[in-house]
Amino acid sequence: MFNPERLVLARSARRINQEELANKIGYSPSMISRWESGSNLPSAEALVKISKELNISERWFSLKLPKYKGIYQFRSLKRTDISARYKAKARLAFFYEITKTLEQWVDYPKLNLVQSPNQTEAVNITYKRIEELAEEQRKLWKLGRRPIKNLTRLLESSGVMITKDWLDSDDMDGVSTWINDRPYILVAKDKNNYFRNRFDNAHELGHIILHKKLSDKDCESIGHKEIEQQANHFASCLLMPSASLSLSYRNITLENLLIEKRYWGSSVAALIMRNHSLGLIDNDHKTRLFRNYSYRKWRYGEPYDDDFEVEKPELMYNTIKLLLSEGGFQKEDIIDRTFYSAEDLEELCILPRGTLSNLDIQRRQKLRLLI
Repeated sequence: MFNPERLVLARSARRINQEELANKIGYSPSMISRWESGSNLPSAEALVKISKELNISERWFSLKLPKYKGIYQFRSLKRTDISARYKAKARLAFFYEITKTLEQWVDYPKLNLVQSPNQTEAVNITYKRIEELAEEQRKLWKLGRRPIKNLTRLLESSGVMITKDWLDSDDMDGVSTWINDRPYILVAKDKNNYFRNRFDNAHELGHIILHKKLSDKDCESIGHKEIEQQANHFASCLLMPSASLSLSYRNITLENLLIEKRYWGSSVAALIMRNHSLGLIDNDHKTRLFRNYSYRKWRYGEPYDDDFEVEKPELMYNTIKLLLSEGGFQKEDIIDRTFYSAEDLEELCILPRGTLSNLDIQRRQKLRLLI
């Protein structure tokens, strides 16, 4: 039986509206609307066209859609097109279904995160408490005062599911949520910067820990700006611990901060803000630093931005590699059992392009002329 919710999800994941889909498959927008509301069902012929256009198997549209209780936290600007948020949410739902299916054969790492504040604590949380939670997380990970070498790998080994995808938006960096007692993060590929990517992941971890127990109503009451600032503060505390930063240079200059940038894996801008929040520089000093920062045109790109390779999620790549090498799976099995296309699997599981999508080429028989 056709599930109309899946058509909405698929269309959101491809970021096309009803009119665009209607034009591509030769039906009216009102017919697409009726399919999505469930008042009409697409014919077999129409479903074939939908499946081909959206690059999702026909069988996928008959599956029951899992219910997600967690709220979604979007790292984005208020002006972000709503379709970009819908796409991020849909792609994260795709990723969840893939991971949940493959979890039948592979044990993922257990959660290793500090306990989230209850709802009352989360609504009234202070910045001092946020710093304490970041320090508790660092202690749980046994980091001491050291920088975090690879945050993505550390998060995955702590039970956090992470993917990266193109969101086609300059105003959006990612989204996170809890799904069935496991946290999920999607970080945008659109801004391929090692330092920004690390801060984005730390920011999303802030949402995961700080805001797990909040409702949508709670978030509206607190305000989007404050929710984002709380996650930013958590990220700064996690990546740049106060005990270590306070032992750094007495005279904080952009040149000194460039050295710190390479050491901590955090941008100069983030380091300026962190030093200010710790009281190591006053408002005037911060203003001078940012004025010099702008004069050097670093807002368009800081030194060393291109010297570091962006961290990549590895868990799902290793999962599929294990199933193929030791689990008795063929590449077709991965596609058939998840109901997702080879392209979606490669993108969301961070597989090298062609890993699953060149099956036709791999299966083609080799012929030679007999002369």
